[in-house]
Amino acid sequence: MSRHPHLTTLFLGLALLAGCRGPSNPPPEEAISGVDLHYGGRVEFDVDAGALDADLSARLVDESATTLAFLLHGALELAAVEGEYVTGHHVEPAPNIDTWNRIAVELGEGAAGSEIRFRYRGVIPTPESRINQISPDWVELSVDTAWHPIVESFDRTLTYDLELGLPAGWTVVSPGTAVAIEDGYRMQTGIDMIDIPFAAAPNLEEASGKRETVFHRGASTETTDAILDAAAYCRAYLDERFGSDRPLPDVAFALPDRPESGYARKTFIALTSVDPDDRVGLTRFLCHELSHYWSTGAAPFTVDNWLNEGFAVFVAAQACRRRYGDESWDKTLADWERRSEGQGTIWTPNDLSRRPYEINYKKGPLALSRLEQRIGMETMDRIVTRYMTDPVDDTPTLLELIEAESDAESRAWFVSVLAESESASAD
Repeated sequence: MSRHPHLTTLFLGLALLAGCRGPSNPPPEEAISGVDLHYGGRVEFDVDAGALDADLSARLVDESATTLAFLLHGALELAAVEGEYVTGHHVEPAPNIDTWNRIAVELGEGAAGSEIRFRYRGVIPTPESRINQISPDWVELSVDTAWHPIVESFDRTLTYDLELGLPAGWTVVSPGTAVAIEDGYRMQTGIDMIDIPFAAAPNLEEASGKRETVFHRGASTETTDAILDAAAYCRAYLDERFGSDRPLPDVAFALPDRPESGYARKTFIALTSVDPDDRVGLTRFLCHELSHYWSTGAAPFTVDNWLNEGFAVFVAAQACRRRYGDESWDKTLADWERRSEGQGTIWTPNDLSRRPYEINYKKGPLALSRLEQRIGMETMDRIVTRYMTDPVDDTPTLLELIEAESDAESRAWFVSVLAESESASAD
């Protein structure tokens, strides 16, 4: 399984109808509370030309800012930004992302509940990785190409109800439902998302489990069976621990025709380079990605992203420990330790910058494993469960939770571990 691409690492079921698939989630009008934006409108695709023509609206569910900045791919020509409370907008190159534009939208007072309408069109170049593309036999789009306006800070959650102008007879796979309509497809979800990802293609085959479906083009039965087996185990494990009030919906897996660059968005996972013989690695990967259905609340561009990734990695290793025994756990710990060597701090109160991959994915879960060793598995399980099911979205709140479930000494000790002091052991 390959590492996610640079932006895809920040984030992250199924009812068949007229060639479309999607998880059986609540419709947008029943979206979970706390979502910030709801997207509507229509996107026309010219798959032969690799082009799109979009007329999208973003409803500001609860917004008090007077300026809201969005990112959009620079190859797309912005025709209009409109809305009852839109007083102006300014477009400039996005900082730190050469191929994107930043659209600063000025809002009048009382804009909450209103809509910003974006009209734009163009051809997004297909990257070398082919992770996002519009072609005659495969359309796949996500945050990596900023194909729709996305809030610059990546701290706003969204739902959507969109029409896609795609050829008849295709299959649309996304974190929500997708049904055929007279002139395309309607794609929607009530799950809180960070972007609008989907894959679509003609002639997709499918292999289905009880609540998981793999969409592919000619994958071996050995491969699809391995995915379904690992996914079913992960679902049962995760729902047992965290799903009493919010169980995991049905999950869709897409297998694109490329050698690498997989990613996940809660109930939609794009898989590449699957080795059906590596059952431990596959289980660990899928349990990690499915853990993000719960472990996703920390702001991704801040130091607290270590919570999103560290807990998901740690829980996935716990799942493999239960299924495959202590040998699997010991090997994982050794890998975390090896790849944590020479890395910087996980968290300090004076440095809130986002940490690199090795810290978020290796050193973070290693710190959690040391905390478990210090306070015991039973207490650690309570902390992990409360982290996953309560609104624990930053490190100070986690530290309060650790003190509440253990003691002040363990909290202070864990602060020193996060800061890489000399006391970074379980003793």
